[in-house]
Amino acid sequence: MRKPCVTLLVISLLILSGCSFFDQHVELSPIDVKKPGSIIGDVLDPKYNPYNYTTESDEEYVFYSDAKGIHKWPIKGGKTLLVLSEEKVRGIALHGAYIYYIKLGLETTVYRIDKDGTNKIPLKTNLEDQRMFIEFIFCLQDTLYICSNLVDDPKKGLVYFLSHIAFDQDELEFFDAPGIPTSRGAYYSAIAEPSSPDAETAPYTLYLISADDNNRELIAGEIWGEPKYLITDNYVFYIRGMSEHSALWRCDLYGQNHVEMIGGNKIYLILNYDDDWIYGYAQQGIVCRINQETGEVEEYPNWPFRSIHPYFNLVGEYLYGFDSEPVSLNDFRMNIGTGKVECATYH
Repeated sequence: MRKPCVTLLVISLLILSGCSFFDQHVELSPIDVKKPGSIIGDVLDPKYNPYNYTTESDEEYVFYSDAKGIHKWPIKGGKTLLVLSEEKVRGIALHGAYIYYIKLGLETTVYRIDKDGTNKIPLKTNLEDQRMFIEFIFCLQDTLYICSNLVDDPKKGLVYFLSHIAFDQDELEFFDAPGIPTSRGAYYSAIAEPSSPDAETAPYTLYLISADDNNRELIAGEIWGEPKYLITDNYVFYIRGMSEHSALWRCDLYGQNHVEMIGGNKIYLILNYDDDWIYGYAQQGIVCRINQETGEVEEYPNWPFRSIHPYFNLVGEYLYGFDSEPVSLNDFRMNIGTGKVECATYH
């Protein structure tokens, strides 16, 4: 059990609305795409967020993983509890009374524990003979998804698997999946343009993937780098173009009605979303959020992490930040409305 370390830290923060740095520029795009035949359904689970890589919530606690294990933090405030002391926990998924988790490294094991940290079980799977690094794990309704890199075929990029866990059985059979689903159960994939010899600097094209036959339909092109696109409940946001010509664009979930939201190379990364905003980094490395409808920008210049991280965890009214190293910053969260920052305190 960790010793109490840091008491409540409050940072008074002025959130700048409509900052002059972001000269809003909105115009219709000449992009020509066709509407795919796939039907995108309703939001399946309002608590599900495929951009929360290290957190889950049961509406009472936020469960999260860091360099020290798995913790739970009361949403309404209070001391954080260490649920499981274990090194190298990579990600977690919540299903009913259980936590599923994966570990960092060349390991294909999926573990399951009770939400209080007891009854740890390494689950038997049909992936045990695979040489791969499991990167992320998610749960949508009664289906568990994992995202992996294959050691013997690194050029293949990320591969995805799913397993049905309605009965929380001790043995899981995984099947190939088109990707990690969005909140509406749809699949999207960004594919590097084959004309470029260097995939790391190649432009990506974003497609909507049919779960039935893997057919793909064009959503947007000229997306540079990752993660430079974001799928919310209602829109696709993406950063198009390079350097001073890059701009934040928006279209609907079918790739129609493209609109340039913010031009002039102002937005660097887009990483998470809630009902009204998307969250990311401005070019100067300042955390910001952008209104999904209007393009209005608010900044969070005192976000405690001083380096750019490749993801945010967003649950309810808070952005969460967690240690990636055993000796580093403390776990913390920031209220997205007030800018108040709280460091975790521990039992």
